[in-house]
Amino acid sequence: MTVISMYNVRNELKEVSALKFYHHILIIAFLAVLTFLLYDNNLGAIPFLLTAIYLTFICIKELKHFKKS
Repeated sequence: MTVISMYNVRNELKEVSALKFYHHILIIAFLAVLTFLLYDNNLGAIPFLLTAIYLTFICIKELKHFKKS
């Protein structure tokens, strides 16, 4: 690989990871708002369960990534 093509690959990876980070922030913000809205109706456990499932999925995904490297 040439230096220019390696530079392009790094920039593309940064753009993908930034998009992933943006999605994570949106999902966590949505779950936080959902928690505040449903907590008064005694349904606060639902968003907490969804958050636990989401974080478990992210953890498994990251562990698979670390195993490869």
